[in-house]
Amino acid sequence: MIDLLFWPLLVTLLFAPPWLLWRRAERLGWLSRYALALLPVGVTWLGWQWGIWAFEHFDCQGNTKGLHDCLSNGQDMTAWVGRALFLSVPMMFIGLPLSGWFLIDTLVRHLGHLTSRE
Repeated sequence: MIDLLFWPLLVTLLFAPPWLLWRRAERLGWLSRYALALLPVGVTWLGWQWGIWAFEHFDCQGNTKGLHDCLSNGQDMTAWVGRALFLSVPMMFIGLPLSGWFLIDTLVRHLGHLTSRE
């Protein structure tokens, strides 16, 4: 069940903030706009950090026979740890440019708003 939630959650966290910034930016405050611009790269970075922590915490290293526990309360965490570590690299190629583009766009709009007010 948890595995089914992974992809929709990832897609939502990566692509909902840019959609909100593109369609509803004028209704949001500047702090909200900056937070939404940084959310795709932030989610990618947090997934990477969680993967590193979980790899060590859940004892996913294995042993000489290639067996590992990687359990949390009886649930196998191998899929989540693997996705967090593996997908963090390709997602950086999506999340980082996406966040960079929207952060620069938000900054330019903010500066334009400040100069047009004066």
